[in-house]
Amino acid sequence: MNLDLIGFVERTKSSEYPAELLKFFAPVERKWVSLGGLPHNGKMFGFYDPTDNDPDSYTPPFNQKFLGFITRQRIETRQAPVEAFKRYRKTCDPDTLFYSQYLRDLLEGLGG
Repeated sequence: MNLDLIGFVERTKSSEYPAELLKFFAPVERKWVSLGGLPHNGKMFGFYDPTDNDPDSYTPPFNQKFLGFITRQRIETRQAPVEAFKRYRKTCDPDTLFYSQYLRDLLEGLGG
């Protein structure tokens, strides 16, 4: 199943998204993840902290704990070759010019 919600909206930093938007997406994302779904890296995701047991909790997108959680899920359920990608990434970008904070959180935040 794929659900794309397309909209033309004012440019807003994700840290400034309204609570109503976050409250809407967090339970939807929880349900998709509970069914085995994994987000597309080209989309916005990570609207909740998977270590927070409050079903009504939400966070701004790309929550660091969610990023680590979802990478572990990709490794465990899909045998994603994350370590091979990390090695390859270093050969293409040895000076880490393109190694953004998002990628650091996604690839290095596996412990939390």
